[in-house]
Amino acid sequence: AGFAELARALPGISESVLSDRLGELVRVGLVSRTVREGPPVGVSYELTERGAAVLPALDALARWAHENLPAEGCR
Repeated sequence: AGFAELARALPGISESVLSDRLGELVRVGLVSRTVREGPPVGVSYELTERGAAVLPALDALARWAHENLPAEGCR
């Protein structure tokens, strides 16, 4: 996904925080960053194999949170 697409999907996060978090995910090998030739030049992000391997644990955590935490006031 491109940066703008990710920013639209995450309305509660500033672009600078999103950029920082994506950089961290790239550094630890969970996400890959690819520069697309232009015009216009763009950047896309994609889960790596290592990142995809984390998804089952994140899904389980999200299910647990949905079942066990109050709907309001949780972030």
